[in-house]
Formats: sequence, C-alpha cells, structure tokens
Amino acid sequence: MRIITLILYSITLLACNGEAKAVFAHFMVGNTASYNQALWETEMELAKASRIDAFALNIARGEKMNADQIKNAFAAARVKSFKLLFSFDYAGRGPWPAGEVLDLLRQYAGDSAHFMHNGLPLVSTFEGPDQANDWISIKAQVPCFFVPDWSSKGAEPASKLANGVADGLFNWAAWPNHPNWSKDTYIDASYRRALGNKPYMMPVSPWFYTNLPKYDKNWLWRGETLWFDRWAQALHVQPEWIQIISWNDYGESHYIGPIRGDASLVALDDGKAPFNYVKGIEHGAWRAFLPYAISLYKTGTGTITQEGVMMWYRQQSVASGCNDGGTTAYTATHMQPEGKWTEGLKDGVFFAAQLGSNATAEVTIGGQTFKPSWRFEPHSGVGIYTGFVHTSALGAVRVDIRRNGGLVASAIGAKPIGECQQGYYNFNPVIYLGWGASIAARSPPINIKDAACIEGTGIGEFEDLCKYTCKYNYCPVEACMCLKYGPLQGGNIVRGPPGYPAANRDTNYDGLCAVACSYEYCPLKYCGKVKLDPIVSSVSPFRPKSCTSGRANPAAVSSKHALRALEQICSFGCKHGYCPIDACVCDKTGALVLPKPDTFTGDKPDFGWEVIGIRLLCRYTCGWGYASLEALAGQASNMEPDCASYHGLNVLANMLEGWETEYEGVKSGYDDAWPTYEQYIRDAVEPAISKIMTEKDGVATKFFKCWRFDDGVNENQKHRAREISCTGDDRFWGPQLFRSFWFDLIDVAGFNATLEEAGVDPEWVTFDTVSTTPPCLSPGDQFCNRGFRAEYGYPVPRENLVVPNPKDLVGKAFEGVNSLHEALSSSSLDVGADIWHGSPTELFDVLAVPVLMVGDAIESMKEIKDIAKKVNDAKKKDLIMLIIESILMVLPLVGVIVGQVGRAGLMAARLVHAIEAGGSTALTLKDVIENPDSAPVAIAMMVLDVAGAGRSPDNVNQMSQMKSLMDAPTVNNMGKQFKLYNPHVNNIVSGACKKS
Repeated sequence: MRIITLILYSITLLACNGEAKAVFAHFMVGNTASYNQALWETEMELAKASRIDAFALNIARGEKMNADQIKNAFAAARVKSFKLLFSFDYAGRGPWPAGEVLDLLRQYAGDSAHFMHNGLPLVSTFEGPDQANDWISIKAQVPCFFVPDWSSKGAEPASKLANGVADGLFNWAAWPNHPNWSKDTYIDASYRRALGNKPYMMPVSPWFYTNLPKYDKNWLWRGETLWFDRWAQALHVQPEWIQIISWNDYGESHYIGPIRGDASLVALDDGKAPFNYVKGIEHGAWRAFLPYAISLYKTGTGTITQEGVMMWYRQQSVASGCNDGGTTAYTATHMQPEGKWTEGLKDGVFFAAQLGSNATAEVTIGGQTFKPSWRFEPHSGVGIYTGFVHTSALGAVRVDIRRNGGLVASAIGAKPIGECQQGYYNFNPVIYLGWGASIAARSPPINIKDAACIEGTGIGEFEDLCKYTCKYNYCPVEACMCLKYGPLQGGNIVRGPPGYPAANRDTNYDGLCAVACSYEYCPLKYCGKVKLDPIVSSVSPFRPKSCTSGRANPAAVSSKHALRALEQICSFGCKHGYCPIDACVCDKTGALVLPKPDTFTGDKPDFGWEVIGIRLLCRYTCGWGYASLEALAGQASNMEPDCASYHGLNVLANMLEGWETEYEGVKSGYDDAWPTYEQYIRDAVEPAISKIMTEKDGVATKFFKCWRFDDGVNENQKHRAREISCTGDDRFWGPQLFRSFWFDLIDVAGFNATLEEAGVDPEWVTFDTVSTTPPCLSPGDQFCNRGFRAEYGYPVPRENLVVPNPKDLVGKAFEGVNSLHEALSSSSLDVGADIWHGSPTELFDVLAVPVLMVGDAIESMKEIKDIAKKVNDAKKKDLIMLIIESILMVLPLVGVIVGQVGRAGLMAARLVHAIEAGGSTALTLKDVIENPDSAPVAIAMMVLDVAGAGRSPDNVNQMSQMKSLMDAPTVNNMGKQFKLYNPHVNNIVSGACKKS
C-alpha cells in the first residue's frame, strides 16, 4: 500500500489546490515608522508588478507605529486593489494578549483589503505556540482561517496544538540546515504529511545573514542558489500558498523590496550591528523574474516577452583577510552544528537568466573570463536558467548571455570584488540586473500540471536512488526533489519485479527500491530482490543532524574556575544539540536528543557574558534546571543575574500553571459555601447601615436634612415639624414620647460613598418608614407608657437585595491569569534574548508578587471547599474569612476596583471588616489591598498593565523598591503562600552574582 500511495501522491500532487494558490511577502511593519499612505501605495505597486498577492504584515506587540501604519496600509491597499493579512509576531516583543489580537481582527478582518480564504480572513503568526489555546476563543469570537508559523514545535506537534486549532500551517524553515547540502524539501514534506488535507504555506527566501549582537544574532545560512532553488521546489511541493521571506527585513539580508532610507534600517542600530551591512545594497533585482516564477507555480505555465540576466555575489573573497565579526555558518540556537562561515559560503559569482530559448553564459571578473555551463536549464529551453562560477578572482564583475554569437543581455556590477567594508566581510550580497530586447511571447510547450518529473535528486544516501527514479516520474517529495519536468520517460522499458530495502535499510527505502529495481537499477547497498522483515526507524533519516557530544573551548575563558563551569555547560549543551563554537567544540553529531526537565545540575558560570555563545549556552542550560524556588535559591550565588532570573521566571510560570489547574478542581467549593455567604452578607447590611447612621453621632447623617414633630406620630404633619440636626440630642427619644422624624437625603454622592466605605452597595439600600417602640425603663412595669417613634425616609436594606457571588469575582480574576501568563512569558523571552534593558532580578522579584497572591487565593479556596461541606456556627466565621481572603488575593487581577466585579468584591471585604472584630488574615489584608500605594497592589496593576502603566525598566525598578520597603506587619498580613515563598524569592534576588 505504501508504494501505491507514494506513486499516486507523486503523480497527482501537481494538480492540487490550483485555484486557491497565492503568494505573500513578509512585511515588517516595525520598519515603517516614516511611511505615509503614498509610500505604502508605492510598495504595493511594486509587489503587484511582481505578481505578489498580499503583504503578510508582521506586527510586534506594542510597536508605536502599529496603529498608524496598519491604518495607512489598509487605506493604500483599498486604493491599489491589493490584499493584506496579519502575521502576529509573538517573539519580537513578547506574546500578544488575546484581547489585543481580537481588537485588531474586529477592526480589519472585514476590510475589503483583507485577504480571504474560503470566505474567512486569513491570519498568521510568527511563533506563539505557547498561546495556541488563545486561538480557540479568538476564532470563536472572530471567525478566521488560522495558519500560524509554529516552526519551533515541528510540523506534527504544531498541527495538534490546542486540539488542532490551526486550519493550516506556515513553515519558517526557508534556508539550508547543513553546510554540505543545498536547501531540501524534507521539512516541507513533513508539513504536508502532518497537515493531511489542511493547506500548507511554504517559505521561499533568497538569502540569510544577520549580525545583530544586541539580539544575540550572528550567523548566515548557505544561500548562493537558494532563491531559484526554492521556486523550483515549489513546483514539486505544490503548497496552497507561498510566503516570501521577506519584503523588508533588512537586518536578516533577505529583503527583496527597496531600502527606504536610514529610517527603515533601525534594526541595525538597535541591534548594535558592528557596521551597516545593508545601506546602499539594493535587492530589487531579485524581483525581476518573479512574474514568470509565480505564474509557473500558480498555473503550471508562464510567458516570457523579454529576456534578461541577474547576478549576485559577495564583495570580498575568503583571501581578503577581513574581520568576519564572529559570524558562524548555521546556529546552535536552531540546534544546528555551527561552523566557520567558510563552510556556508563559497567565493564566486552566481547568476540566473530568463530566456526564451537556449543560450550560453560568460562571466568576467577583473578581466578574467569564465564560460560556465548551466547548473539548471529548463527542459524546453523556455524559462529560468541558473549557474555560477566558483573562483577567488578579484575585480569588476560582468555576466553576459550570448546566443549564436550575439549578445542577449548583460548584468554589470557597480561594485567590484575586493576591499573589506569598514574592515569587515559583508555577507550581504550585491545584486545586478540587465534586460535584453523584447521578444515574441514564448511559453513552455507543456504545462507543469500535465508534465512528468524527468530529473531529480536527494540528499545523502538517497541521492543515487532519487536521481534514478525521478527521471521516471517517481520522485516522492518525502525523499526526493524534482528538478525538471517534461514528457513522461521510460514508457518503452519493460519493467521487472520490484525491489525491497536491503538488510539494515528501513521502510524509507520501500518505494524507491520498488521502482528503481523494476527498472533494473538495484544497488545492493540500498536494495535487494528479497523481501525482508521491515525495519521501522524511530529517527527520520531526513532530519538534519545536531551535536550529540562536545566539550569546552579553553580559548573562550581566562580562569580555571570559569573553564570548569564552561566544561559543565558545554558537556550538557553539546550533548543536547546546543554547541556554539565560540564557547564549545562539538565532537560528534547525530539525531537530536532534548534533555528532560530538571536534568542540569552543574555550576552556572559566574563570569561576564561578553561572549555571545556563552551567554546563550548559559540560558539554554538554565532552561533545564531547578524545579522549585527553594532549589533555585540554593544555587543562586553561583549564577549570573540573567540566568537566575530567567529560570526563576520559568519556575513562577510552572507554579502559576499548577495553581491554575488546582483552581479548576476547587472552584466548585463556592457553590457549597454560597448559601452561607449570601445569608451572612444579607444579615450584615442592616447593622452596617445602623452603624453609620447612629454610632459616633452617625457619620452618614450629615448627608440628610432632618425634621422632628413632637406631638404625635403622623406622616402628614411634616409641615408642622421643625428642622433639627440629624445627630446628637435633637434625635433624643424615649418612653412616653410620641414623635415623628423625617430624613431628606440632600447629598446622594456623599451618602453612597459612605455606604461603600462601610461595605454596603448603594443598590442594596432603599428609603422607608421605620417605626420603633422603646422598652420600659423598668422591666415588668405594668404602668409603662411605652411611647412610639416613626422615621420617614430612613435608609434600610432592600427586601430582595442581590449579593454578588464570590465565584463570579474569582472567575473574572482568573481571566486575568492569562495576562499574568503573558507577562511571565514575555519577560522570560526578554531576559532570555538579552533585550530586557533593566535589572533582570528586579523583574523576577516584581513578577513573583501577583503569582504568589494567586497561590494564596487557591489555598483559601481549597479550605473553603473543605469547610463548606459541613459548615456549622462554629465554622461559619472561618468560612466567611476564607472567602474574603480569596477575594482580596485576586482583586489585583481585576484591577482592584476596576469594573463592577472588583468593586463588589472590595465592598464585601469592607462589610465583613466593619462587622467582625478583626484578628483574621483576611481583615488585615484588606488594608493592604485597599491601598493603591501598597506594594502588592501597585505591582499587580503594573504587571497587568492596568491604566497603561507598563513593565518598563523604570517602573519595574520603582515597584521592586516598593516591595523591598514592605515592613514586617505588611508581609505578615499577606497569605500563607506569599510568606512561604517570598523568602526564596529574596534569596534568589540577593544571591545572584553581579555581572562583571
């Protein structure tokens, strides 16, 4: 069945999804601060001319230009009949809160300029797999077709996140991952397989080089022939969509759009590039042949009406002796074995020509002429040809295309190969284009959809088999890459019996051996004629290798103590794929084996992190250590502040997740407690009103005007009454007195505020007649004239007052836990990427506060659940106190008194505080929570960005200072979890060594 499936897939793949195909370009909104609508329109005109359908707008959370530039972009797109879609960047500045995503989708998803798929707005991301669950709710509220990039998880795991919430997937792996291989399609195939019938968005990119030390980015990926290799591979993979990476990500050198002045190059300044490797180097020529390439992908054919040639090259040869800036080929941050940059790039000139018929190429460098053969030429002669010359020659560069002795087109380089740029190698290539004359329209004689694969290849041990089987149209995308299409070959060959994988070869060879051997090519190394028991490999041979063993690079450090620590983290990191060459030496490669949590127990370096590889390696090993704050506190003195804080934030995130899980199990405890709590609050309202109307001369009576009538009780005699003070002796009344009193409320706001201070919701109060008969002065006095009093307009509890259920408050607060998760995640990312510009220990110190308060709320709820099942009078007060404590602990998560729910919770605490005598954690905690200037409240408000405070380094520093000034009584007023864990937090903060 496997061979039949593979053959059918290979034959029919080209016909898939033809109607819905589209090409997008990844567009960095963060580089558009100086744009206006007119400039957006210009960009869209260039994209449309290249047959690009839409920009995927990469938007990082919190970028100042987002609102204005998104508005400009959509306005321009409507004018130019162009399309846009969002790519929410969860990595650049931290995860997007679901609410902010919804705000943008509600505003723009229905815009006529938004790209649609099957009637739904198409939405993507850059990373964000940890927020996958958010998209269940997002899609429920704003229906959309969701195609995220969750490449960090791999195809199959990403497809299953949040119960398969993704409607398709985008893959970011557009570049080669091994120095000896060109870019293959094995990762593309893994997405096709994992997605099944769901659509796939394939990445295509021309290059990659970055040197931004501030962002810990300094590597390149091999790219000499990448641009046109990927367009050829797209014909084989046949994705639903292609996304070009990128239009304007200048910092990674893969831009195909214009440079828009220095303002567009802010990433190089912010990233502390050692020199400007982009300025003056336009890449627009890479767009020249896109109309043909995209037409071929979308329709299976294309038309050429003008011939031309483009070339690209680096401006310095290996022999130039420039400073390489520490740039590596490949990167440990992607679990790749790193190498010197020379393993990733070769000296030479690379070129492509768009031709209507066969021609030859001639390359001249510094007066030296080369006549290379084509690396690739289309079967019919019509299409895009590619070639290269590997040479270290220096000087001016020119590529000529000739046919029958005549010149067809020339590309002439304005910049020669030679001198260093400010002392450095510049690995960002220069690109030049030359057009020839217009020609009569030419198209390939056969449509790709109707063509067969007639040439292909594979990687490693699959290369020979793929080269053979692909020419007979068996070129399974899981193992092979088709390079050329044409009429079906081999039809006149009499085929023999199929072959089988040889001994020690697994089932990945099934189809290839079956087909190859049937054509009498049956290499014994791979195949045989005898069917053996199948071997199913647990490790795919198509996965790139990672480092599996390594050691420290002694040259990276200067002291024995530092070397000992480096040996430990290199041994651990290299064993698990993370082996940066500026810190370690990789001794062995193989299948990647990730460590289990909590498996690193070695020392953390206490030396400075001026070496990027050491800094990143420390973070990596940190990520597999300590499971608790207590364990981390015990080792903090051996750790850098960044490392200690990074791991501390991860521990907090795990604690929060655990408490959140417990919440699901205990929240029903409020259901059992609800009748007791409701009756308690109802019973407490009348005493609270009486207290503010009578005790201490009645603090609330000043908001009334009062009258007294001394000659009987009669509501209709107010006109005969005299005005009196609402407090003091004027309200004296006793036995044998028959009096009427009237209370007219003259200050509603003042009275309501006093009610709220007492914990009474004004909605619980109405105004009615209160009649009272006093007791006799002497009990049993049969001659007592008891008297009578009536008070008209007196505040009393409503008969059917509604008591808010504390379960609703806590539930609302736990919606805020999502924001707390996001705060922890983004902060961990900032510290881990070294882009947090403040103190990392202060950030950890501050974020611990709301996390521990959530823990205290959960602990209270657990006790509530136990007590509520068998509550009695003796336990009633304990139950009420626990409910109030749980309410108070989560109030900061709803902004304390922000919103009706938070306000109701705070008033409940005040009411209980007013009635009970004190002595409870809940009652002392009330004073802490109610004070907006107290450290716990101020910190929670900042962390959750209530009122736009934000987690800036300055704000975090201020909050950390406030926390350090919390006195012993304040700390004691907090809950048990806070008092248990806060000492560990303090030990981590004080123990982490200072940066040298």
